[in-house]
Amino acid sequence: MIFFPFIQSNETSETQNRLLIKQVKYLYWQASLIVTFSPLLSVFIVMTLWQFADQEILLFWLSIQLIHSIIWDYFRRYYYKHDALSIDINVIILHYKKIFIMGSTVGLLYGLTIPLFWNELPMEGILILCLVLTGLNISPLLGNAISYPVYLFVPIFTFTPIAIKSMLIGGYFWFLTVLCITGIIGFLLYAKRFSKTFNENFYLRIQNEILAQNLQKEKENIEKVSRAKMQFLAAASHDLRQPLQAQRMLAESIKMQTKNSELSQLSEQMMTSQLSMQSMLDSLLDISRLDAGIIKQNPVSISLHHLFDNLAHEFEPLAKKKDLNFYVHWPPQDAVARCDLGLIESIIRNLLSNAIRYTNKGSVMLAIRKRKHYWRVEIRDSGIGISQEKQSVIFEEFKQLHNSERDRSKGLGLGLSIVKRLCQLLNYQLTLYSRHERGSVFSFTIPIEADASEKIHNDITHEINIESLTNISFLLIDDLFEIREALSKAFLNYGLLIRTCATLNEAIAMTKTKVPDIIIADYRLVNEENGWDVIIALRELTGIKIPAVILTGDTEPEKLVLLESTSCPILHKPISMDKLLNTIMQIKS
Repeated sequence: MIFFPFIQSNETSETQNRLLIKQVKYLYWQASLIVTFSPLLSVFIVMTLWQFADQEILLFWLSIQLIHSIIWDYFRRYYYKHDALSIDINVIILHYKKIFIMGSTVGLLYGLTIPLFWNELPMEGILILCLVLTGLNISPLLGNAISYPVYLFVPIFTFTPIAIKSMLIGGYFWFLTVLCITGIIGFLLYAKRFSKTFNENFYLRIQNEILAQNLQKEKENIEKVSRAKMQFLAAASHDLRQPLQAQRMLAESIKMQTKNSELSQLSEQMMTSQLSMQSMLDSLLDISRLDAGIIKQNPVSISLHHLFDNLAHEFEPLAKKKDLNFYVHWPPQDAVARCDLGLIESIIRNLLSNAIRYTNKGSVMLAIRKRKHYWRVEIRDSGIGISQEKQSVIFEEFKQLHNSERDRSKGLGLGLSIVKRLCQLLNYQLTLYSRHERGSVFSFTIPIEADASEKIHNDITHEINIESLTNISFLLIDDLFEIREALSKAFLNYGLLIRTCATLNEAIAMTKTKVPDIIIADYRLVNEENGWDVIIALRELTGIKIPAVILTGDTEPEKLVLLESTSCPILHKPISMDKLLNTIMQIKS
């Protein structure tokens, strides 16, 4: 019953169903005009014919027209109330059949007016009615031509009775028969073209909707896979951080306690190996923090010379290990910029690490140049370079161009992705110029500090005064025995005593015995307990806001958001004793 000649044979039924749904929706909208216009036209016809025709037949015809309009309006209202959002094709086909019947019968009702009242009407009245019926077929009923089958019988039922009547009378009325037949053919041809054009527009819109939905599904699938990947990596990262934490503390303890140079060197190698793994895990942490949206800018005035000095001391030894020259194009001693110190250090560190990692001979340079309104920071290397067609790929997560052997010293392929996202966060313009086998230049711009009188902020590490901690009572809550043992030994090496436990109940029992001065709590504990809840419970128990540090191996974005909402310093495993003691000194002060 439904014809879509412009749809190719290989099109899915979904496309045809959607097109039918749109047709029905439009036809019911068109029906609102018809049910308003038709009764008014019917009353006009009755008033025109009142003096000439049988009034009882006129009133009967008018009542049929009004009932027809009421039924059509009921169908329309029912559709909008119950089925306007339906995608059940059987329901839509039922509504289509109703529209087809109502549209066809309205043409028949109007077409019967002239044959019914032919003998009573003068020629002028017949011609006027013919003009009215012609106008009726043009508007608003022509709007139904969006569906050719619905409109098909409207002109046929309207003009066929007139054509038959005039043909039976004969004589000069033959011209009216010819006009009616010509009108039927003309209206149908025009309606067919109108229907095809209108539905092709609908069809293109539906194709765009299907394409957009498919793209959305693909996007959701990609995001789902990406989330699953990050959840797996976060879980793996958490599980790996736990033994690494114990390993780090044990290695530090061995180094502090032994006087054997060979054993001391072995512990040093253990920590170097552990730092390589920690670097990869920290890359996952940085990505997770970016995904969670918890990295916030904290712009301060910093000394660029001091920043470059710290970076030079950190990376020059790494370059020398590979027999590379490390050059610095120093900023002026008084050079000041306003930026987030931690984030800009992260950007430069990732770029310098990448430069040293992929440069086998030659040099690496850290440079800064002053332009009119900004500083331009550059990291140059004479390494393997990046071909033009691959320069956009290297900023993708887990993408490495020259690590087919999966050398762990080359990281996970997250460094440049982190750099790009941090630059976007800080609104820094990141650029890359590189030629294959000729080296690369990564650069980004930071605004020049406007108010040089503002206090200069440098990354200052608190000096660790062990003597000030000797009388401090520490309480560690961690569900892993290995970490509790390792931290206990590490604290003992510094002459510090620490009590350890695994659960909330054990922590409460120990606190009742002696209130700790500082709490160190792992975030994820057994039985769905967490360190923050333990800290809150102990504070409520004692009525004291006991200073606390939270240790965690979690890197899931959702967990990072929760951790950021606490009022405690967050340290991500594995951590060194220096970092832990430095944090303790900060919260103690």
